[in-house]
Amino acid sequence: MRASSDRCQIPVRPYLPNSLSLPSRLQTLSVIAAGAVTLLLSACGSADKPKGKPEPVVGVMIARAGPVELTTELAGRTEAFEIAEVRPQVAGLVIERLFTEGSYVREG
Repeated sequence: MRASSDRCQIPVRPYLPNSLSLPSRLQTLSVIAAGAVTLLLSACGSADKPKGKPEPVVGVMIARAGPVELTTELAGRTEAFEIAEVRPQVAGLVIERLFTEGSYVREG
């Protein structure tokens, strides 16, 4: 069986970009107008300061010519250059120390 050409014909319209119907044109224009209004309103801003961190409070000093004392503060640790250990010369315990720690000791 052959299909006849006049049995199932669907009318085909060529696409023409300028041949929009009136509701389609109004819809397109409303979308464009809404976009333009959004852009214009977003460009408008208030002249107020932006709300953010407050400006820091700082101290001010006036520089004047005059004598200045030069000082240097350095962190450090001291260590003795000579260490003396007190040990008994005989077996036993040290019961008493006859010197003050940090004082000069004489030989003998």
